Parts: sequence; structure tokens; C-alpha cells
Amino acid sequence: MRFDRPLLAAIVETGQLTEPGAADYLVDTLLARRDKVAAAYLDGVTPLDDFAIEDGRLCATDLSRKYGAADDGVVLRIAGDESPSEAFPVADDGRVCIPLAIDDQYRILRLQIRRANHTTPTMQLHYRGGARPRVLGVVR
Repeated sequence: MRFDRPLLAAIVETGQLTEPGAADYLVDTLLARRDKVAAAYLDGVTPLDDFAIEDGRLCATDLSRKYGAADDGVVLRIAGDESPSEAFPVADDGRVCIPLAIDDQYRILRLQIRRANHTTPTMQLHYRGGARPRVLGVVR
């Protein structure tokens, strides 16, 4: 998804295609394929990425929102009984921030994304708080 039109055009240009219109056709085809792959696979997992712990919050990006494969979504924090306990709206650019317990404990945060037509599978985010809070791992 990070390959946008200008980048794909530059890559295709290195092929020095001689057929008129072939480069544009190839770029259009690659973009269409990219979008179909995103639609098919991004919501097969909980597509949160770019994690950062800042000011007592976990901030992340919903890749489906960021790249236009989804136009809605709230992140659900899942309680111990596997039911949603809190919902946090995803911004138009895909960013979402969730308050965290920032003590010195090792913790596991369970998250899903609910959209109008479905809810993504539960993912786990492992983190440690304390003086230097940090994400330790992600299980999708």
C-alpha cells in the first residue's frame, strides 16, 4: 500500500517501455491490484501498525483507513471476558490513541476494529510501562 502512483510510475519508467500507453496501463494495473489485495487482506487481521506509546496512550494507525480500503472504524479494547469494554474512534487519517496503564507491569492489550459491516479478529499488543514504556510485541 505504500507504493503510490508517483513511485510506481518511477519504477515502471526504469523499464523503458516503448509501446505508447504501456507505462500508464501498467501503473493503473498495479494500482488496481494493490487496492484489491488491500480490500481482501487488510481486514482479515486487525490492521493496526506504527505503534507508539506517548503521554500515557498507545497510538497506532489503522492501515485500512489510512490507505482508503475502509471509510469507518472504531478500535475496541477487549476486556478479560472477550467482550468489548471501550471503543475509540479512528480518525480519517487512520490514527487512533488509547489510554494505557503505564505502571511498571508487563501487560497485554487485546484490540479489534469494528466497522459497519464486520469486526476484525482480536490482536494482542504486549507492552511494558514504567519510566520508558515500550511495545514489546504484536500477535495478530
